[in-house]
Amino acid sequence: MDSVLYPQGRTNHYTKYVAGVLKFFKRADHSEISSIDGVAGVAYEAGKAYTIRRRITLAEVNAGITLLAAIPGYQYRMVDATFLAYGGNAAGLTSVDITGTQSTAKVLLAAAVGGLNRSVLLKPDTTTHAAVLADGASFAVCDANTAITVKKVGSDLTTATGVDLTFTYEIVRA
Repeated sequence: MDSVLYPQGRTNHYTKYVAGVLKFFKRADHSEISSIDGVAGVAYEAGKAYTIRRRITLAEVNAGITLLAAIPGYQYRMVDATFLAYGGNAAGLTSVDITGTQSTAKVLLAAAVGGLNRSVLLKPDTTTHAAVLADGASFAVCDANTAITVKKVGSDLTTATGVDLTFTYEIVRA
């Protein structure tokens, strides 16, 4: 047996199934490193950030979309987000909001129409047009089994063709 591919003896990790989920643990402190949850369809890695880029059309902004569907037994935590209007400057609405649930529905990031200009990045801490919750609450873990959504506030979006959203998040086991 090739010892490079198949290490012999005691390793620094071990695996076991828990409620149908294959989990990987550190031997030193028995903390979970990662897991494969076939039922929920999640390959979870503790502390790993994921990024989704979504081109949201004018019609989708006006109707609202689910950016990340709820995953049973998991929570989302926003790490960062950026908006960029395409096809023209945004007009008509008050803001485009990323929402999550932290006991109640919360606006994690409100992108005000004044900052949604064509080909201009709008992100937290770089402009007065990107409002986050006080005391860093926008970056706190959201409730388990809840989705992250994008919706408009005010009238319908006009002028712009839509907005590009880049959303970086962490999946946390509930």
